[in-house]
Amino acid sequence: MDLYVEIHRLTASFPANENHLVSPIRSTALLASSNIAEGAADQSRDQFRQFLGYSISSMNEGETQLEAARRVGLVGDLEAAGIAAILDEYSTHLWAEAQFGAQLLNCLLLTAHRSLF
Repeated sequence: MDLYVEIHRLTASFPANENHLVSPIRSTALLASSNIAEGAADQSRDQFRQFLGYSISSMNEGETQLEAARRVGLVGDLEAAGIAAILDEYSTHLWAEAQFGAQLLNCLLLTAHRSLF
């Protein structure tokens, strides 16, 4: 949900005539979280992995839409880079979970946490 909140904040300043871009960017951010929730709800491990894949696809779409917004000057380079970094981090974690399960994900998170200090 943090991703959706950040995307919503970012797109709130877009001009009204760019609504055709605002709606898909927000939708993909919301779908990323929704797919995780749906996949985790009483699904088998294989079904959960499938929904993680949907979530990753949504984030990839969002990254493409964000790049389009950057190229037409709606988003600054720093803002776009910050959101892209969040998307990449989430995608990496979801991919690890989908491919290797929680054990690798925990190792990645621990490594990332240690690198902050």
